[in-house]
Formats: sequence, structure tokens, C-alpha cells
Amino acid sequence: YIACAWYALAADAATGDDTWLNTVTHVQGDLPYLYILSFHWAVCQFTPATTDIAPSSASERAFACGVVLLALVTFSSFLGNMTSAMTQLMNLNSARWHDERMMRKFMRDNHVSIGLARRIWHIYRHQTSVKVKKLRVQDIDGMFHMPLQLKMRLCAELHTPALQQL
Repeated sequence: YIACAWYALAADAATGDDTWLNTVTHVQGDLPYLYILSFHWAVCQFTPATTDIAPSSASERAFACGVVLLALVTFSSFLGNMTSAMTQLMNLNSARWHDERMMRKFMRDNHVSIGLARRIWHIYRHQTSVKVKKLRVQDIDGMFHMPLQLKMRLCAELHTPALQQL
């Protein structure tokens, strides 16, 4: 849309006004090429790339400033979201890293043999990799406020397969 607006801004200018289209007079009327030029200009506003197309009038310069500000806000938002996601990922792993650090310290401080330490690490890593906690009804606060009849139906549906195996 920005490329279309950039092209339209220059194409709709009054005859004789100085626009970026005047700098590319060798392609007058070649609409696909002019759109590609506009698109290239728009992409360059959002990236550290360069272009030989520049605003020639006050309205084009104002539009270009608005696009640069939009690009700044968009990139900042993207960067903030990526930073937040990385922080959450690090926080999720911090407990495991702490446990492993404590395990290494324990092994080192108590002079555990290399063979035994390897076996312990193997079991520890296996246990932590398969440790997937199954969610229970008690883990969900909203489940306590359900009507009794609905709780009973849920309980029956959850436990019927196990009772049928008996």
C-alpha cells in the first residue's frame, strides 16, 4: 500500500510540479516499471538499503518522513516482541539450568567418580526430558466453580475407561 500511495502522490501532482517521477522521465507510461520503482522505494524505507529515488516536493518529503516514522515504530515493535520472547524462553529454562548447575557442584564437591556421574546424568536427563505434567482438574481454578452435575459428568468421563479395565 505504501508503494501505491508513493506512486499516487507523484502521479496526482499538478502538471509542472516537481515530483520523483520527473527524475525517471525515460520510463514515462511504463506503469509496471513505475510500480516496481515505487515498491523498491517503499522497501528501502523499512530496511537499511539505498535507492536513487528521493522526494522532490514538500508533500513527498512529508510522506517520506511519515513512512520512516512508521518503519521505526514497526521495527521497534518487532524487536521488542523478539526480545520478550527470548526473555520468556530464558526464564523457562532458568530452573533447569539452576538444577544442572547444582548437580555439577554436588558431583564436584563430593568427588563423585566419572563413571557414576555419567550414569546419574543419563538418568537425570532422561527423567527431565520425559517429565510432562498431565493437567488435572485441581490445577484449573475455574473448574471449582462449575455446577455439581457438570463436575460429576466430567469425572465420570475421565475415570470410566480406567474403571472398565477392572
